[in-house]
Amino acid sequence: MTILLVEDTDSAIQTCEEYAENYTEQGQPISLIVAKTATEAFEKLSQNIDMAIIDIKLSNNEDGNDVVS
Repeated sequence: MTILLVEDTDSAIQTCEEYAENYTEQGQPISLIVAKTATEAFEKLSQNIDMAIIDIKLSNNEDGNDVVS
């Protein structure tokens, strides 16, 4: 499974990466694609993504809802 994570906080990114590694070690491979901005997320949407986890309040006055719509 490939997950797009749109998050601008390093500690939250690290937590998600740790969970993804844990599931992968248990035989359920998860590939995590990280984007820290909405612009970066749009660039990564061309990849094969199964699911997205999106922070609604991004820095630089960006809105995570923009990625959804």
